[in-house]
Amino acid sequence: MGLEAQRAAGVEGQAPWATIIGCADSRKPPELIFGGLGLGELFVARNAGNLVDTATLGTVEYGSVVLGVPLIVVLGHTSCGAVAAACDVVTKNATYPGAIGPMIEPILPAAIATQGEAGNYTNNAAMESARRTAARLTASSTLLADLVAAGKLKIVPAIYTLDTGEVSYL
Repeated sequence: MGLEAQRAAGVEGQAPWATIIGCADSRKPPELIFGGLGLGELFVARNAGNLVDTATLGTVEYGSVVLGVPLIVVLGHTSCGAVAAACDVVTKNATYPGAIGPMIEPILPAAIATQGEAGNYTNNAAMESARRTAARLTASSTLLADLVAAGKLKIVPAIYTLDTGEVSYL
């Protein structure tokens, strides 16, 4: 179906099959990562580090409660700049100007937890951050927790590998 037909089909409403909480990184647009999907198939919330603040949580709740989206994917990625910044805070006591420092604060526990693990520190922290963000969704939202408990919603963390284009569910 062409773009014009997809637009016309979506005028009356939307029924996405998944909500993606993804990083704002320009190298990982969810609509292309998941097979060049058309309009109306994904409900997407993006910010640096694929984090969940109040606005993102409300967006995700809207997708699940109002639109009935049955799947939430917290999609981290390799070579994430926000995660690398958090790792630098942990290992180098780095500081960042403006709102960047407070923005990456939720990533710090993942960076601390994975420090010293075998493999790539930033990528390990990105995976751990995605896991922790996925777990926080039900801890932060009784709406989402109730849907999960009722078997109407699944929440999964995942990592997108930039150099291969593969998504691995964690």
